[in-house]
Amino acid sequence: MQLLTLQPYELHYRVESTLGAFEVISDLRPGSARTGVWKLRATEDQKMYYLKTFSRKERWHPEVYAYKHWVSGLQPYVPELTAVYEGEGWQAILITAIEGTIMREAGLQPPALHASYYKAGQLTRQIHESQCGEWFGRPDQNGKPIELYHHSEPVTYAVGRGG
Repeated sequence: MQLLTLQPYELHYRVESTLGAFEVISDLRPGSARTGVWKLRATEDQKMYYLKTFSRKERWHPEVYAYKHWVSGLQPYVPELTAVYEGEGWQAILITAIEGTIMREAGLQPPALHASYYKAGQLTRQIHESQCGEWFGRPDQNGKPIELYHHSEPVTYAVGRGG
């Protein structure tokens, strides 16, 4: 059996300072140049987590912002943000694992599939109704625009992005 390790290696110590001793259960994106995803188990309480690494800050920032500001009211349907890490040339988040089956693997019958999509729509609506922003675009982890040229008008934003 191959021993799985986190990349970058420095991240191992950061996660250990958050969880204590832990085991890497699986590498879900082996060899990915963009993101890494590892399933972890804390030794003390056997709780499961996912660690996601990012090679680009512009992808990491919006996810951190979303976990900190948008998803707290969506429990138990979404993971909880446990920790945020940043190092030289990499960024990462540690989130709790939630039980369930990936939709595309669940094999739901049409009525159950419809109900699942309906619930997803309700949760999306809840996010949209939770806040009113002043501009359109991707936020950094503090809620400021990442794009140099952000827009206050949605059509201008969509057209500018090729939408």
